[in-house]
Amino acid sequence: MQTKLLSLVATFFSAAMSMSQGLKIGEGVVVNTAAGVNIVVQNGSLTNNGTGDLSNSNLYMKGSTSGNIDGNTATTVNNLYLEKGTAILSLGNDLSVRNNVVFQNGLLDLNGHNLLLYPAGLLVNESEANHITGPLGGTVSIIVDLNAPAGANPGNLGAIITCSKDMGRVNVHRGHNSQMNNASGKSILRWYLIEPTNNSSLGATFRFTYLDGELNGLDEGTLNMWKSTTGGNSWTKVNASGSSSTLNFIDATVNSFVRYTLSSSNFSLTNSNQYVSSADSRVTRIHSSNAVTAATSPACHARIAATISGASQRPSEPTPAPEAGPRARDTLRNRERTDR
Repeated sequence: MQTKLLSLVATFFSAAMSMSQGLKIGEGVVVNTAAGVNIVVQNGSLTNNGTGDLSNSNLYMKGSTSGNIDGNTATTVNNLYLEKGTAILSLGNDLSVRNNVVFQNGLLDLNGHNLLLYPAGLLVNESEANHITGPLGGTVSIIVDLNAPAGANPGNLGAIITCSKDMGRVNVHRGHNSQMNNASGKSILRWYLIEPTNNSSLGATFRFTYLDGELNGLDEGTLNMWKSTTGGNSWTKVNASGSSSTLNFIDATVNSFVRYTLSSSNFSLTNSNQYVSSADSRVTRIHSSNAVTAATSPACHARIAATISGASQRPSEPTPAPEAGPRARDTLRNRERTDR
């Protein structure tokens, strides 16, 4: 099958390319964007079923209706701007961002997929109203080099690290699905997995930050830090060295980093049903099929209309978490009473 090549050059778009209903890159189509191109998707989705190299472009996802970044091929962009009002932008495949993810308004639902920030990447303007969520799983991650970091916050993910040692290359992952302890209990809707190359005898200070909207029905005053060395299957409590319910953080001294979350002091005894916060209740699954409508010069519009096509594909829903095991039955003993 002959591969088609569609080159989106900045001069064709006056450095801007506007899609009023969405952008679809069909199978077999190769799309390359020149530096400085702004792609604006208004009330639609970006579907990459071909070979869409958008890594030089800035992607603006706008509008009052929810949309997706999906398709058969993972996408890379230079910057992502989220301007969705109270609507949701959902990932239908993995997304890489070379620089910033800028929250102007709206939620970004990981939807079981991964958002990878390049080493210079940042989450910008994340807040209680506008932030990343992911009750179905997925992570936002960054890889950086940390040598004696002092209050380092890689990618603005909210995992703040101070350490006098050279930690080498460090992978920081943040997830937003509730964790369970031995198949029971629940955590807040945030967890971190931190993986340094040098990960022993660190004597580091780790600050775990969170949003009020991620409390997941837990009493903030009873929160403790918990760690897992089993991939999130079982958890043990971590002694805190400081905390603030006003500034939303818990500190701990860490000699080797693992996986962390926050929960109440009786983590394994709380209700195992996962609760979704009021902010995350806005998250919905989006199923849409949008045609391409490009407000560009006539020549470019003709090229796009002729070569971009294809339907959006959605991932299968994950398997629900297992319920806690049955309770043991009490055994009653007969007692004899002797009257004297």
